Amino acid sequence: MSDPMFMFSQYYDQAHDFISEPVDMNDPMFMFSQYYDQAQVSVESLLQIRCDWDRFSVPEETPGGNRIPDGFILPEKPSSNIWTSALKDET
Repeated sequence: MSDPMFMFSQYYDQAHDFISEPVDMNDPMFMFSQYYDQAQVSVESLLQIRCDWDRFSVPEETPGGNRIPDGFILPEKPSSNIWTSALKDET
């Protein structure tokens, strides 16, 4: 059986070229890129993301697991005036 850290380092070496270019902190995509690149620079982040996703890919009766909803989930009313101001008026 292969060592998981060795397998990860092999994957990382091959995937390293695909890590996105650094994004300036003032760029609107900064937080997005930080979130999606974290698994490529930290084993802990990779494992956390994988565990989070795996919770949704298990049978419903699995302890600690969830399933992805079948349909659209209706949003709650805005929790503050700031959130209300961000809503698009559909009337």
